[in-house]
Amino acid sequence: MFYTHFENCSLLGYIDNDYAGRLDDQKNTVGYSFHLGTNMISWTSKKQSIFSICFVEAEYVATSLATCQAMWLRTLLKDISNVQKGSTPIYYDKI
Repeated sequence: MFYTHFENCSLLGYIDNDYAGRLDDQKNTVGYSFHLGTNMISWTSKKQSIFSICFVEAEYVATSLATCQAMWLRTLLKDISNVQKGSTPIYYDKI
C-alpha cells in the first residue's frame, strides 16, 4: 500500500449492510471503511453478532458500530497531532 501525505486531511466513512443476507442464520453482514483524505486507514466486514428483526434495526446497529470506530479514530488522530475539525461524515446506502 502506498499512502500519500496531505495537509489538513479529513476523516470520512462509508457503511454498507446486508440485511438477513446469510441463508443459514439470517444474520446481517456489515462493512465499513474510513478514509483520511484519499487513503483508506480502517475497514471491516463481519457478520453481526445479533439478529435484527427489521431492516431499520440492522441499519441502526451498523451505523452504531461505524460511529464507535469513527470516535476511536478521531481520538487516535488527535493523539498524533491530527485534530479533526468539525464532524466526521459517514455515508451509507439506504434510508
